[in-house]
Amino acid sequence: MIHTSDLAQASGELENVWGPHKLIVGGDRRTDIRLHTHQFRSVMLSYVAFGTDVHVRLEPGRPSYLVHVPLSGRASVHDSKERLVIEPGAAAVLSQDEPVSMRCTADCGQLVVSLDVGNLRAHSRSLLTSQPPGPLQFAMAMDVTSGAARDWYRVLRSFADLADAGDGMLDHPLMTAEIERALMTGLLLAQPNTYSDVLYKLAAGKKRTPVDTAILLIDTYPQRDYTVTELARAAGLSVRTLERQFRRRLGLTPHAYLRHVRFERVRSELMAPASERKRVSEVAARWGLHHFGRFAREYYQKYQEKPSETLRRINPAS
Repeated sequence: MIHTSDLAQASGELENVWGPHKLIVGGDRRTDIRLHTHQFRSVMLSYVAFGTDVHVRLEPGRPSYLVHVPLSGRASVHDSKERLVIEPGAAAVLSQDEPVSMRCTADCGQLVVSLDVGNLRAHSRSLLTSQPPGPLQFAMAMDVTSGAARDWYRVLRSFADLADAGDGMLDHPLMTAEIERALMTGLLLAQPNTYSDVLYKLAAGKKRTPVDTAILLIDTYPQRDYTVTELARAAGLSVRTLERQFRRRLGLTPHAYLRHVRFERVRSELMAPASERKRVSEVAARWGLHHFGRFAREYYQKYQEKPSETLRRINPAS
């Protein structure tokens, strides 16, 4: 829990919630900033209040999708396409590729959900039985008083209350994984997005194919050193059939897809704001990429920049 009137300190801590941003307080107003966060693995729950009117500018290319749910007061939110006012009962879902401007009233206290871009995209792919229909984008306005969004919000509040109480089972790794899946799947189903049509068709009765099982294993635990034989056994297929279905579905072999997911997770972590210095080699090794020279070459080929350049661009002090 952080309670401060120091704007610079608060802005530094809020990097972990919002990513790159600018926090503006008008005139000589005093702030009474309260920030309480609970980090799971790739999902963070935060309570944010400023005690004065503030203007927040969120930069594009953020490391997380954000859901802002006011518990008190109100905020006006707009990007290049949409403008809305949110207050208790109404939330804003912010995709990560647009600059966003947000003005909060002095009495505005918000529950903020930060969902790591790489992990949410990987999770959404694991739910589909075909290639994703383009980038994942959400509608901004979310009514949390009715329908599926209300149910998702109730789940969110229950997790937030448990996190606030502390010293419970939420910190157990097995429970953390289940909580993250519940919040990610719930958001994908409750809030209109570019994958909604495909997800609704799946809910109407299309069955998951055996190759989906192998894809889900890779997406969920990409740091594990799977063999093609292990993946084929988990999917109930022969190695040859698994490889053929991977090529048909993704245009990649199972091994190539595993490396692709690992690189995406590394890039997502390097792009996340950090309060501590990160070593690129340690991040790569954590996701199963142990041969650093080869990793660095492939990273440059995929993203047209060195991993160290990604880290410095997002975290200049690193």
